[in-house]
This record gives sequence, structure tokens and C-alpha cells, in this order.
Amino acid sequence: MMMYQVNAMEQTIYNMTMKEAADFLGVSYTVMRSYVKTGMVKYYKPKGNYFFNIDDLKEFQKGNIQMPTIDFAN
Repeated sequence: MMMYQVNAMEQTIYNMTMKEAADFLGVSYTVMRSYVKTGMVKYYKPKGNYFFNIDDLKEFQKGNIQMPTIDFAN
């Protein structure tokens, strides 16, 4: 883990990069970006860089975070 960032409002440590978070979840970088863009995972974005909290990623892995419904009918 390369960076150490703290969200001052929540005192949550966001220290995993996008690549590290993708590796942790076992998905590609592209899939991780889609999780971010759809709001499926929590992140902190100081100065254009995304950082993630390992506890948030563990909750996401467990399925405790609601995943959005995708409508393929259109």
C-alpha cells in the first residue's frame, strides 16, 4: 500500500490505490473503475487520485453493499 490518506470528516483511512483495490477484489482495473463510476464502492479522491479503505472493500466483497440494477432491455 503506497499512500496514506485520511478523510478528516469520518477519520477513515483510505490507503489503497485503484490498482491495489482491484487486485484485492480480484477484478481488473477497468471493472474497478466501473464500480467507482456507478457508486458501488466508497472512495476518497484528493487531487484526482482515487483511494479506498480496506474495510469498505471487505464489506463490498461480503455483499453487504447494495449493487445497482442494470437494465439490458434498452
